[in-house]
Amino acid sequence: MPSFLTALSAFLLFHLLPAAPAIRGRLVAKMGRSGYLTTYSILSLVLLAWVVVAARQADDVILWDTGRWHYLTPFVVMPFALFLVIAGLIQLNPLSLSLRSGADIPAIAAVTRHPVLWGLLLWALAHLPPNGRLIPVLLFGAMAALAAMGFHRLDTKARRRMGPERWSEAAGRTSILPFAAMLAGRAVSGAGRVLAVHAAAAAVIYAWFVLYGLNCECRSRVRDAIARFETLEDTRQAHNALAQARNHRHRIGALMALLADLDEIGWNELDSSIYLELSDLFEDISTAARDGAAARACASK
Repeated sequence: MPSFLTALSAFLLFHLLPAAPAIRGRLVAKMGRSGYLTTYSILSLVLLAWVVVAARQADDVILWDTGRWHYLTPFVVMPFALFLVIAGLIQLNPLSLSLRSGADIPAIAAVTRHPVLWGLLLWALAHLPPNGRLIPVLLFGAMAALAAMGFHRLDTKARRRMGPERWSEAAGRTSILPFAAMLAGRAVSGAGRVLAVHAAAAAVIYAWFVLYGLNCECRSRVRDAIARFETLEDTRQAHNALAQARNHRHRIGALMALLADLDEIGWNELDSSIYLELSDLFEDISTAARDGAAARACASK
């Protein structure tokens, strides 16, 4: 665990410190823009590899039991996350991260002006539910935090690069929160066709990845992992059902102890409320027996 925390901290600091304008400016002035970007990319990959290796070697702790719905979360969220990343990287975007530079506000800004960051954030958050262990939660949580902290940082950089007047105009037609500008009626117009093309491309890529992107060995491992998780879930449910059956047994025992008073009642007992109480006890025993039988049947499945 200490090695993993050290690697994760180094990875986060490496991405946070150079983001400061003063530090980044000095590094670019000393190394040149291409030299800075090359060195930054190589060190990022090295630190990421360190984090992955340290995560595999660290002792893990189970935080929550995972059910079948946990594993559906990435499948539901990832198509939209992939769409945001693809559209954000391909389109010209002076407001945020992009592979292409340009001055015009892109169509994807009708959804959000930071599509790549939102894609990475959704990717990280979507992988939290099926990974109910400490190491993956720390890892994906750190990635989500890193993406979330980028919104303000990229807005600041864009404002400084574009100037206050042009930035205010662009920011007024876009939003950080997805679909907020669109719902407010101030989003970029004419974006539907471009977004539809990128959404279709993302759907095709995602479908290919799910159906064919994993090699046979990986697909076999995924199926085996899902089968193991289902077995663990069934075992957990069986244990819970068995515990419930035992609780009902103890309840029946306590009710039977109360019925011991029946031996002391004579045939000439005139207090009718006693008979009503005994009737209620028998009814409670019957209910507990039915519930216990149902729980035991569930445990034996």
